[in-house]
Amino acid sequence: MRDSSGIHHISENRVLTLFESKDGIIWFGTTDGLNSYNPNTGKISIFHRKDGLPGNLINGIEEDDRGCLWVSTDKGLSKYNRKKGTFSNYSKRSGLHELEFNQNIDAKSKTGILYFGCKSGLVYFNPDSIKDEYSTAPLVFTDLKIHNQSVPISYAANSILNESINGIKKINIPYKNDVITIEFALLDFFNIKDNQYLYKLEGFEEDWNYVGTRNTATYTNIPPGRYRFVVKAFNNETTRNNPKEASIFITIDPLFYQTVWFKVVLGAAALLAVFLVIQTRTRKIKERNKILENRVAERTKDLDKIISELSQEIIERKNAEEKVQASLVEKEILLKEVHHRVKNNLQIISSLLHLQSFSIHDAATLNMFEESQSRIRSMALIHEKLYQSKNLG
Repeated sequence: MRDSSGIHHISENRVLTLFESKDGIIWFGTTDGLNSYNPNTGKISIFHRKDGLPGNLINGIEEDDRGCLWVSTDKGLSKYNRKKGTFSNYSKRSGLHELEFNQNIDAKSKTGILYFGCKSGLVYFNPDSIKDEYSTAPLVFTDLKIHNQSVPISYAANSILNESINGIKKINIPYKNDVITIEFALLDFFNIKDNQYLYKLEGFEEDWNYVGTRNTATYTNIPPGRYRFVVKAFNNETTRNNPKEASIFITIDPLFYQTVWFKVVLGAAALLAVFLVIQTRTRKIKERNKILENRVAERTKDLDKIISELSQEIIERKNAEEKVQASLVEKEILLKEVHHRVKNNLQIISSLLHLQSFSIHDAATLNMFEESQSRIRSMALIHEKLYQSKNLG
């Protein structure tokens, strides 16, 4: 069913029949499906063969006393249960002699009998006496193909199929088989072209694949994992809302490097490698720190030795300076003593020469004495200047 509430037109402009149900819904029978229109909401709903109708060309519409619509088409008769939203179709298997009904040849009697005209005459029945019967034909799996080649049945240990695919509930397929085809069939051979299929692979896709009459499903590059393949089938004898169903579990076996244990081992190896790298680097750092500590200790020892030597040298120099200072003091005292003695001696000599000159009357000798006195005074003056000089000593 297609909800066209946002589009205010029916599926086809060629309307073959028009009908109003008890609840006021307007029904349009067109050449391309059944349409309903709700005047209160403006909603339009469209029904096609894929929704359960036997055919898309609608020739007549009637409503029974239970509120179900009976729709005649070019492919048979259908009952639409509006409460359940399901179609029940009737064909020659149900007792109809003709499937193609005439346009607008339909009616309902006061007693509830429905009449529909067809090419071979008139079909009439009491809707309450019609029981819904569904096909009992089973839906089965018929083949499994890998790369478009049927998988043989074998009892070998590595065989995919040990028996017919229809007799098993699960299969294991190695990952390298990346093109998988599953075939299935509804074993209703009365009208094979009416058999319709839809399927999906649960765990791999969310939506159903409606494939019409095609009875194969092909998948490529399915990731490793466990899936459930479900197929549904229906035809004119089984409604789409009550289809036949079959399923099979499919496990795609991963390659060794895709397995959980391999990932665990790989993770453990990675952690071990990281641990070993950290341990190695830690050991090297410790060794390097030890070397640096030894070097620092040696340098510290050398520095202590140098500091000790410098301290000793400073002490010795200080002692030497003290000795020099003491020597300078002694020298200064000695110089003072020598200065005083020399000065005193020169004064004594000068005084003696002066006294001696009084007893000398010879002019030449007197001049010699005076010259000697002058020289002694000069020597005393020079000595005094030398003593007062900073450069002395």
